[in-house]
Amino acid sequence: MTTTPPDTLNPTEGERRSRGRPARSTTVDTEQLLRQARKIFARHGFDATSVRDIARGAGVDASLMTHYFGSKHALWVAVVKHIAHDAMPLVKTTTALAQADLLPRERLERAIGILVDRVFKEPDIGLFFSTAATEHGERVDFLVEHLVRP
Repeated sequence: MTTTPPDTLNPTEGERRSRGRPARSTTVDTEQLLRQARKIFARHGFDATSVRDIARGAGVDASLMTHYFGSKHALWVAVVKHIAHDAMPLVKTTTALAQADLLPRERLERAIGILVDRVFKEPDIGLFFSTAATEHGERVDFLVEHLVRP
């Protein structure tokens, strides 16, 4: 038998919520939502992914995704920006290799090693890139601007 915590059965006036929005006392892990979106976009690509698919995978209502991110495109942009933010230490480390007293081949080997380690740590990032590489138009331009140029 499962029981629902009392505060979810009868939220107080200050905690009442509209459909799709959490009660004020509820915390939503947007990092987890972005990771789930990255995973689904990586598997299926932008066009074959729906916000409902992502919400279902995250265990939340689709309207909650809309509340936090707006449109599917805005969610995809947030995922790319999240990846770019998380990749900054990787970019700094590989950029520092240019100043290292190494032969070009050694620099390249170390840079590839750093990248491979990251891909094995979070394989859906590599899959996201390979799926997103088939994008066209403004999405591919956005990827290049935020993930390739840095």
